Amino acid sequence: LQHNLLQRQQTLDYCTVRLKNPKAIIEAQHYKLTHLRSRLRYVMTTRRDEVARQYQDLSQRLQLKSPLPVLTQQQHLFEQLRTR
Repeated sequence: LQHNLLQRQQTLDYCTVRLKNPKAIIEAQHYKLTHLRSRLRYVMTTRRDEVARQYQDLSQRLQLKSPLPVLTQQQHLFEQLRTR
């Protein structure tokens, strides 16, 4: 409720300011937009880097897990048998 009242008060302030000084409102909106834009850009880039990192980790893990080509697998078995 407190939050709601605060929001209403802010809205009222906003309206009175708007009536008194439209230029300030435009500037405020512009500031808000630029702030949101920069925030979005930041989020997107961090997310992109995160996804790239996850992808790299995954591909590395898959490379480790992926079965060796048949020839090298046979060689590997041969080596194991020889060392026993």
